[in-house]
Amino acid sequence: MKCLSIPKPLGIKLQKRDIDVYEAYNHIKDLKGELQDIRGDIEKYCSDWYSMATTTARKANIEPSMPRVAGRQQHRSNVKAGTPKDYYKRALTIPLLDHLISEIDTHFDPNNDAVMSSLLCLLPALLVSREGNPVQAALQYYADDLPSPQVFDVELSRWRRKWLNTDQDLPSSAVQALEECNHEFSPNIISCCACYVRCQLPLQNVSDRSAHCRD
Repeated sequence: MKCLSIPKPLGIKLQKRDIDVYEAYNHIKDLKGELQDIRGDIEKYCSDWYSMATTTARKANIEPSMPRVAGRQQHRSNVKAGTPKDYYKRALTIPLLDHLISEIDTHFDPNNDAVMSSLLCLLPALLVSREGNPVQAALQYYADDLPSPQVFDVELSRWRRKWLNTDQDLPSSAVQALEECNHEFSPNIISCCACYVRCQLPLQNVSDRSAHCRD
């Protein structure tokens, strides 16, 4: 339960309609770091969690125990351990933490999606630290939706220069970036930012999905 309570706040946050993809990835990065810190100091966390679990169990007159270890086992974990605490650490806690970290890498790594990674680079907070054209994948993908893709590189240079020469806070969301775009000078940037907004997480909240299913 402790392991699952760690990602719960992020799960609630990702259900909201107003969360930006860039903000979401920052929260996910923090969550992954937290899980990795726990994994790196697993002995301490397991001892604390096991102590809490046994205290609760004894209130219900339940003594800590573990399944017997068989010579050959196919239908459940057959971890060798000298104590119940070591058994549950090896059979449950460590595998669950490793699974959560692995799933985060699989489903939320922007590098797994070249287009999404490119769109993220349109945000001035990221663009100013990149060189060349980090938006190339998005440009190729959305070329047919842009008003004049042949001059996109010129717009991107102008967009980067704007934020390199300013003292104001750099926009870190697509909505903020759109508010700073000039329709005459940055029509392609505006179109890409609009595509970015359509990639917001999540596209619908739980209630929207439920209503849609009822329809």
